[in-house]
Amino acid sequence: SKNIFITQGACGTTGLIGILKPHIVDDIHIHERNPKEVSKYPNSRILYIFPNPYDLIISSAGRRYSSGSFLYYHCKNLGQYVPDEDNKFIQLCDTVGHPPVECSTETVLMYYLELNQDIFGLENHYENWRNDKNRNYSIRFVKYEGLCNHGIELFNEWWGINIPPDKWFFKKRKADYTKLNKDVFSKLESMYGDWFEQYQSLPLIEDVYPEEVVV
Repeated sequence: SKNIFITQGACGTTGLIGILKPHIVDDIHIHERNPKEVSKYPNSRILYIFPNPYDLIISSAGRRYSSGSFLYYHCKNLGQYVPDEDNKFIQLCDTVGHPPVECSTETVLMYYLELNQDIFGLENHYENWRNDKNRNYSIRFVKYEGLCNHGIELFNEWWGINIPPDKWFFKKRKADYTKLNKDVFSKLESMYGDWFEQYQSLPLIEDVYPEEVVV
């Protein structure tokens, strides 16, 4: 069986990729949305990490990629939930321009949220994997908080590998939705509140096997 790592991003795992590289397949995109992509590896073991949607969006709004907004690139990384031609944020950036480099995270957030279009489909991303009716793999779902609590041992135990605990230390992200301006938070909540509530109710760690398919 093969080991596969999937993440929605904004989980503090960027520094972890290099350490995991010798232990995981390299032809499955780390942000893959479509479970069919792993069907060529039957009996594989996937570790899927995801954060609450508020902090993922804030974290992405606070990052730059080259001269552009990371929001622009990360929605593409996540498998284009909304095609480019229908994606209002991408169209705005391509025609009017990206938010200026000097903009605050909250300004970039509003630039995106005022378009009233979810371009990330984070709930869809999770549910594609959680409710896959053709699952021929085992998958461990780990919330950001579960990664914070258990660290590298989650990977060692699930994959039967032995990465020393001192090889990687959990790095807390800076994004914190509780510190947002109330008007910005209101818009964020309007777009992602339902998924946030569902996220809060999910277990920190959940292991799902091929026979446990949701009907």
